[in-house]
Amino acid sequence: MASGCRVSHRLIVAFAVLFSVSGFAVAAETFEDVEKDILAKHEKIKTFAAKMKMSMDMAGAGAGGMNAKMEQRGTIEYMRDEKGKNLSRTELKGSMVMKFGDQEMKQDTETLTITDAEHTYTLSNMMGKKMAMKNKVDPKTSYNVNSMFTEFKKEFDMKLLDPAKVDGKACHVIEAKPKNKYQGQMPFSNMVISIEQERGVPLKWEMFSKGDKPMITVDIGDYKLNEKIDPARFKFTAPEGVQVMDMTKMKPGAGFGGPGPGFGGSTP
Repeated sequence: MASGCRVSHRLIVAFAVLFSVSGFAVAAETFEDVEKDILAKHEKIKTFAAKMKMSMDMAGAGAGGMNAKMEQRGTIEYMRDEKGKNLSRTELKGSMVMKFGDQEMKQDTETLTITDAEHTYTLSNMMGKKMAMKNKVDPKTSYNVNSMFTEFKKEFDMKLLDPAKVDGKACHVIEAKPKNKYQGQMPFSNMVISIEQERGVPLKWEMFSKGDKPMITVDIGDYKLNEKIDPARFKFTAPEGVQVMDMTKMKPGAGFGGPGPGFGGSTP
């Protein structure tokens, strides 16, 4: 269960930053056109901040067919500093309900993830227990758009789908499917990202396991571009009494599955 949460959170943050720091001047006809436009527009975006909601519905996710549902709300922030370093911060709070047969357990969840360009730090609080981890920044989730595109295309087949509307706004729709050799290593069959055509901001992100019902849905709104963000927001300090587990020597797994980071390291 914890592994699934780590995978989902890393993906959320990575795709949110990947597309939010872009902006589309015109509707592109191919994925290659979109990629080229994103790389050009990325240079003009210095900061990005938005509200975020993540919903998860994983039937039979755990051993013995345990079902899990979770909803978290919070914020995502991104900044490229004067040295060109990509910094990010996400804060999410919510609750999770797990069912096993007739038994049900509910617990509050809280996660803070900060990437300071060299490392990704994750502080999680579940059932009153705080845990902190330090990971290397994975190239495919490092918030560097050039390296992210390069690394994504190694493991995903990406293409444009038909345009759609989200909350009445016209969107580009991009689908990403794990390449054949990675399919058994990822807990999903495909992802669909809806990106507002006018500003290039992601409005909806969905991860599918089987069928048409997404197991994870992310909604992003109330975004602000190029507004001042205090650099101190991207510095991590562990709470008193919480020891940071150093995961930097662990080898990243394929498809965001292992310690890595950005979309963060071993993020919950």
